[in-house]
Amino acid sequence: YEVMNPAVSFRLHETGSIIGQAQVASGAAHIAVSDLPIVQDYKTYPLLQINFIRLPVLFIANQVTISDLTAQQVKGIYNGQYQNWKEIGGHDLPITVVLRSDFSGITWVLRDWLQAPVTPFTSIRVPSNLRALEQVVAIPGAISAVGGMPFGYDVRIMSIDGCLPEQSTTQDCDYPLLYNGSIVINKQPSI
Repeated sequence: YEVMNPAVSFRLHETGSIIGQAQVASGAAHIAVSDLPIVQDYKTYPLLQINFIRLPVLFIANQVTISDLTAQQVKGIYNGQYQNWKEIGGHDLPITVVLRSDFSGITWVLRDWLQAPVTPFTSIRVPSNLRALEQVVAIPGAISAVGGMPFGYDVRIMSIDGCLPEQSTTQDCDYPLLYNGSIVINKQPSI
């Protein structure tokens, strides 16, 4: 697009849904991608949110021998109840949870689904989906909740209660964790 329109340029910053909303509200950015409805702090600003896709939050893991978790096991991993994959049917490998920042829409969606604080036994915080994928690939036994398909990464997408995200529309299963991908713009842009 920039080649055909040399007067236009784009800069992409991976910050998280809440920071993206704040930047559009303040005029620091013209557009943001968000996994969340507009948060309370920015509801008084002239922001317009356009949902364009409904996606699953995927649980990806590295070098684990199981491929299906129950919703209760996922909750147990994220609340610190389980510290090793052998506790839930896997081999003897410590569980490391790779968490997105508190500004991430995925983190908010996950917290809402868990209906509890996210307090894993061992965790690493990262700023973006890409960094979460990289950390999971680098750490045997790591697990993370990410938005979007991890194409090109050697990770296992975990089914939840026997349901993979792509099966929920073709089989009789109900994947438990979905979010709306949206763009957020200012209704009264400064340009």
